[in-house]
Amino acid sequence: METPTLEHTPKMLQTLIGRFGILEERISKLSSPNYKPIEPPINLKDGAKFLGVSDAFMYKGVQSGNLPHYKKGGKLYFLKSELLEWVKSGRIKSNIQLSEDLDNTLNK
Repeated sequence: METPTLEHTPKMLQTLIGRFGILEERISKLSSPNYKPIEPPINLKDGAKFLGVSDAFMYKGVQSGNLPHYKKGGKLYFLKSELLEWVKSGRIKSNIQLSEDLDNTLNK
């Protein structure tokens, strides 16, 4: 790279401004409320490890259609976020919460 001279300054400045514009655009996308980072899929063994269950449990969940999964090229894939949602969907309320729900229903 040759040493910049005063003659090169306008072109170099124009290049820098263009690059800053690209950076601003990328940063604004990252800070957007609609931005969702791409979540990499995990394989069955990693899914089982993440949930703390056996591989057999994962296979049964897939076979029964209860466990969210993807199949491509004969392989099973999972998203951690979907596995967490699946776990959350099986939440059982505590006795205190059931009592509060009953009180709220009766007081309506």
